[in-house]
Amino acid sequence: MENYITGIRDCSVIERPFDRAEDVMVVNTKYDSKYIVENGKCECKEFERTGVACSHLIMVTTINGGKPFTDLISNRWRRSGSAKL
Repeated sequence: MENYITGIRDCSVIERPFDRAEDVMVVNTKYDSKYIVENGKCECKEFERTGVACSHLIMVTTINGGKPFTDLISNRWRRSGSAKL
């Protein structure tokens, strides 16, 4: 939830390079860090490390649509339908 709020509040798309694939955006954070998000992957690699999408990837997904937010959470963090509390 924290990354979703940060993505919406603190991130903005600053560039869409035309010389690269259509699904590429450069995202800027309020701390002046820049990250390239390409084909559903961010160069910060937080999703690969933690299994939860970074704020940069969430920002791009919010803009582009077409990809459900459930795809931004690794299966290891999801509760299976047979899990009991």
